[in-house]
Amino acid sequence: MRVVKIKSYKNYLIDILKHNLIEKSEKDKKLFVYSQLQKDKKIKRTLRKKFNKLRKSKNYVKKLLRLNI
Repeated sequence: MRVVKIKSYKNYLIDILKHNLIEKSEKDKKLFVYSQLQKDKKIKRTLRKKFNKLRKSKNYVKKLLRLNI
C-alpha cells in the first residue's frame, strides 16, 4: 500500500506542477498580448503626432513622399 500512496502522491505533485506551468504560460500569453497592445498604441500615437506635424507644415505632400508611406 505504501508504494501506491507514494506513486499517487508523485502523480499529484506532477499534476500540480503541470497545472502551475499551464497557468504561468497563460499569464505570459496575456502579458505578451497586453505588451503588444501597448506597443501598438505607442506606435499609433507617434504616427498620429508625425502626421499632425506634417499637416501643419506647408510641404505636406513632399514630406509624405519622403516618408514613403
